[in-house]
Amino acid sequence: MLSTILVKNFTKTFPNRNPGNYDSSKRNPVVKAKDSTLAANLLSNIVPQETTHNGTALWQQIENYTREFVEKGNEVYVISGTYGSKGELTRDDSLNWDGVPKRYNFKPEEVKPITIPKHLWRVMLVVDAPGADAHENTYAVGFWTENRKHEGGQPGDNWQEQPILTNVRDIENKTGYDFFANLPKEIQDKIETQPPTIVEFPK
Repeated sequence: MLSTILVKNFTKTFPNRNPGNYDSSKRNPVVKAKDSTLAANLLSNIVPQETTHNGTALWQQIENYTREFVEKGNEVYVISGTYGSKGELTRDDSLNWDGVPKRYNFKPEEVKPITIPKHLWRVMLVVDAPGADAHENTYAVGFWTENRKHEGGQPGDNWQEQPILTNVRDIENKTGYDFFANLPKEIQDKIETQPPTIVEFPK
């Protein structure tokens, strides 16, 4: 249920927005833990993704890859985000004449469109076990995706290959963020610039 009591200047949105070809998807997935489920369903974690980008063709594969490490006993630090804009989702026909659902008392100017990101990205750092320290051979990798149709067989559709598969430093250069900054500089530089690879898990 949407709360109408929000901090001043927060953007309000509604569950009945019609996303068209976009899913109201999560950058980081829901897992079984109660606290994680709550956090995953906050709007700060939800963005419009083109349906095939969000599904088994791409983003879900990256999520499953991340989960594989956890299931093998590793601890994984994940940061996901968006970059750029390819447009906005606006009010749909389910709203009343002034653009506000009848069951809410929001003013029309308080209902803002939602940005459709041009790109989604993820970086991950995998340590050997929960609580373990990172070292210069610690596995780290990045993914940079375009928020469009991904139906396979086209350049840029395979999440295991470039240009989607990349290193952490490339994502830093694109976004301006400094990931894993608490690590010693020499270790940070080593793991963030390692050639991007995909770990093959035994079936």
